[in-house]
Amino acid sequence: MKRNIRKEYRIGIVAYMLALAFGGIDASCFIIGTLHGIALSFLLISILPEERYQALKKWKKALLKRS
Repeated sequence: MKRNIRKEYRIGIVAYMLALAFGGIDASCFIIGTLHGIALSFLLISILPEERYQALKKWKKALLKRS
């Protein structure tokens, strides 16, 4: 059985790995903190139930159409 992994989950994992990599080379705390924040946001979005996930996507599309 193949699992369907959302792209937000993949982006969150990559951002978290980058934050860990930058932490190992003594990068700026701002960069590391920003990457951790992005990773956490994407991971939280990826675990939403399907109903709320679709509502969030609709809200985002409506917000982008307004601008």
